[in-house]
Amino acid sequence: MKGVNSFNAAVPLGIAVGGITVFVVIIVGVIVMRRRARQRRPRSLGSLDLDPAASPEERHVASMQMNGYENPTYKYFEMNTNNA
Repeated sequence: MKGVNSFNAAVPLGIAVGGITVFVVIIVGVIVMRRRARQRRPRSLGSLDLDPAASPEERHVASMQMNGYENPTYKYFEMNTNNA
């Protein structure tokens, strides 16, 4: 009968250790998710004041230019005028 009593005493200890393990895993998961979310956010290089009355196309072009887009047609003509 002594073996049964030691088994009954170990059950709460096992449940406590399991609960602590689950808690630690959840905390580590939350920390990792926050770090990944922070790394995914684009860093702002500055602010751009857009005309609120601008059309959606104009706002889109302005945002593309802020991200480094340059119209290839203008590049072509600038290269030809600089060489002449």
